[in-house]
Amino acid sequence: MKIERIPFGEIRKIVKKFLKEKKIEERKKKRGRPKKYSDELIFSSLLFMISRGLSFRDLRSELKERIKKVPYISNLHYRFKKIDEKTLEELLEYVRREIEKRLDITRNTVKG
Repeated sequence: MKIERIPFGEIRKIVKKFLKEKKIEERKKKRGRPKKYSDELIFSSLLFMISRGLSFRDLRSELKERIKKVPYISNLHYRFKKIDEKTLEELLEYVRREIEKRLDITRNTVKG
């Protein structure tokens, strides 16, 4: 199963599980404006964009079909830019392992 075959909802579940396991929580800042969109939505959107090879405009239109409150292109770009490189590498590795698990389950189901 390639990542482009995984629906946005599944990608979001994987990201939610990753954030929970890594204990990456929404940090409450003492100063400044609070985040309008969750880290879960931002990470999921980034993975969806990468997996489908979408532009920011295409990503936004795809998200409009799937969720109610969609971030603007400038919000997406700003938040993507702020993602730590190490965290992104860990997320990609985690997603790869999750896809491999799903492949193993699918293969075992077909054999059995």
